[in-house]
Amino acid sequence: MTTLKGGKEAAVRRDLRTKLALERILGQPLEDGTGYVNADMQRGIELEPQARAAYEALTGEIVQETGFLAHTELPIGASLDGHLGDFETIWECKCPRSATHWKYLQAGTVPAEHRWQLVHNLYVTGANAAVFCSYNRQFPEPLRLFTVRLEADDDEIVRYADDLSRFLAEIANEVLAIQDRLTKKGLVTVCDRCGKRPRVGIIPLCHECAQYDQDYATGEHAQDIGDTSHPGHPSNYGSS
Repeated sequence: MTTLKGGKEAAVRRDLRTKLALERILGQPLEDGTGYVNADMQRGIELEPQARAAYEALTGEIVQETGFLAHTELPIGASLDGHLGDFETIWECKCPRSATHWKYLQAGTVPAEHRWQLVHNLYVTGANAAVFCSYNRQFPEPLRLFTVRLEADDDEIVRYADDLSRFLAEIANEVLAIQDRLTKKGLVTVCDRCGKRPRVGIIPLCHECAQYDQDYATGEHAQDIGDTSHPGHPSNYGSS
């Protein structure tokens, strides 16, 4: 949750907040650009299997591919490169340019630019530790792979959770602001199910009803099960 000196919000934080607010309204992910993959991204895609094999050969540990994981309670998730065991440890891999890899080797610590990604992933998964790897095949064999372990720190996780809670509240406020602007322009229609809350975009449901379906069931089954305290539950808008 990056801020600049003097408390000014960083552009990357502002842009992420707006992007996530729009995704909630539209009910679909927004792509950054048009699917463009630059050379650095392509290198990472191509070399990650080699990095995984190098780590497994070095440590004897098997890295299981993970993918995206959703938090059980919050509208957040984490996209992991891999995990060890039963998620006791998560595995994050970068395949940077040579100069960056050399910088990581010299420092011997978790790079500052990637630390909060690891902390976020630790928070979402509840893992005990994260392993950060940097791989560059242009280096001599003993220096191709750099690894460093970050143990989960309870105090750091609590601070991160507090920051995240504030950020999620800001997203919710931005959603309301965008919907209010659309309402004033007559562009918002109400949810097909509850008939109360506004919906925008390609899906016929408001955010709460769509989230209810995601949490509990879909279609007609959503009328019968689930937490009645959930704002998307039929009992909260008079449907049987």
